[in-house]
Amino acid sequence: MATARIKSEITGTVWKVLLAEGDAIQVESELMILESMKMEIPVESTVSGRIQTIWSPQVMPSMKIRILRSSSSISRR
Repeated sequence: MATARIKSEITGTVWKVLLAEGDAIQVESELMILESMKMEIPVESTVSGRIQTIWSPQVMPSMKIRILRSSSSISRR
C-alpha cells in the first residue's frame, strides 16, 4: 500500500475539512482550508487516490490525512 504525504506551504489552523474518508481525489483536489492571519488558504492534493484515514486532535491546529494512492499516480523507478 502506497500512501502520500502532503504538506502545506504555510503554518495555520485547520478551518474546514473538505473531504471524508473514502472520498476519491485527483491531483489539485482541495483537501482542507487553513486559516492564517485572517486569510483562508486551500491545501491541494499532489496525488490521485482515495482518502483512507483522517486524524485530527480535539482542537484542530493540525491534521493528518492518509491517502491511498491510485496505481496510476505511483511513480515507478
